Amino acid sequence: MSVVRLESRNNIGWLGSDPLLSRFEGHPGQVKMTLRLPNDRLGTAEPLIVTGKSGSGDSIYIIYQDASHIRIGFDHWGVGGVVSSDILVDFNEPHILTVGMGSLFPATFPEAGRDKLYVELNGRIIWNVSQKFHQSDSGSITFGVNLIGGGTSSALFSGKIVNISPDTPKDTEVSSLSQINMKSSIRND
Repeated sequence: MSVVRLESRNNIGWLGSDPLLSRFEGHPGQVKMTLRLPNDRLGTAEPLIVTGKSGSGDSIYIIYQDASHIRIGFDHWGVGGVVSSDILVDFNEPHILTVGMGSLFPATFPEAGRDKLYVELNGRIIWNVSQKFHQSDSGSITFGVNLIGGGTSSALFSGKIVNISPDTPKDTEVSSLSQINMKSSIRND
């Protein structure tokens, strides 16, 4: 597994597989990640992005449904979350995941941008909805590792983060999370 760390002073740094080194200084805003998914984790859930601290965090995670489908999940600690419908994937190909969520942005970013959950996989928008987030400290954002103990995923992403970079948020219409018209599972912690 490769874990990436972004730093405000270094931009992007590759830090290997040490989960303690996956924390970074600063807030990257919306990010674009290139992922290689494992094909032997069926029935499990793994962290992709985790922000905040125990009892006050947010996470984006992946669920390996079967040999050709995944689901993407979002969890807002203490409130619950949402899980996408099945998404057809080829486990032999890299996947581009774009995520914008309020806890990836600094408190100085306009509130309208911090109250939006945007998730896109391989050009397909999964969510573009209004959502509240827990504010994260600059050192409490991790990629590929769940250090806050959230129960929606395991501790580590077993795939490979090939690349990660800041991405410019798109100006698209945002709907309310409660108005999502798709097969979703809402769960509470």
